[in-house]
This record gives sequence, structure tokens and C-alpha cells, in this order.
Amino acid sequence: MLYVIERLNRWTVYMHWLSRGGGSLPGPAYVRSWWVKLVLEDNVQGRGRLARNDPPCPVNALESGKTTLCVRALPTDLREVIIQAFLEGGSVQQQARAIGCSISSYYRKRNDAYRLLLGLFNDVEMGVPLAFA
Repeated sequence: MLYVIERLNRWTVYMHWLSRGGGSLPGPAYVRSWWVKLVLEDNVQGRGRLARNDPPCPVNALESGKTTLCVRALPTDLREVIIQAFLEGGSVQQQARAIGCSISSYYRKRNDAYRLLLGLFNDVEMGVPLAFA
């Protein structure tokens, strides 16, 4: 599931980058997160020179677009969990409350979403059309 989480993290950075640019390209040259200053370059990576200690953020628009399609193809209850976890944020308790479920249900739904997303990521890369909920 590490691949799914890493890909969703890159998608999150891209979505925040777009929102900071008013939803249009180009967005800002970097996004500062709780983790590190992420410098986004040309295909979303490289809009500025990196300092020696600033690693590039491996984000690109094509992958992020495909990830958006895969998230949209999730069943509504699982999609809500992913949106809450990766775009809205907050503690696990806050996220569970926001979608109206217990913490154990939240964890179960999030794990189910990860499993489905892994299959959807494979399908979209092979060109299989996705069905949207």
C-alpha cells in the first residue's frame, strides 16, 4: 500500500499547487508543506532552481490527472475518506467525525479505498476505461 499512499501524497501536493494558483496554470513555484518546501518543476516539476538541500517534488500533471480519475471512480463512501484524509486533513478523529463514522470504520474504509485504488491505478495505466460512481 506504500505505493498508493505515496501517489496520493504527490496528488495532494499537485491539487494544493493548483488551488494556490487559482485553479489555473501556472501555479506558484513551490508549495510549502509541513514536511518540506516542495519545489515543483516544469511538468509541475522545475519552476525554479533547487537549493542543494531542497529535493524536487516528483509530481507531474499526467499522473495527478490519472489519480484524480481513479479517486473519482471510487464508491462515494470510500472517495469521501480519501478526500478527507488527503485534501481536507485534520486528525483521524476529526476526519472520522467529518464523514460521520467511527474511527474503526474510518480505518476500514481507508484501507478498502487503498486496495481499490491500487487496482484502479493499474487499470488506468493499461488503458482500461473506468466506471464512475
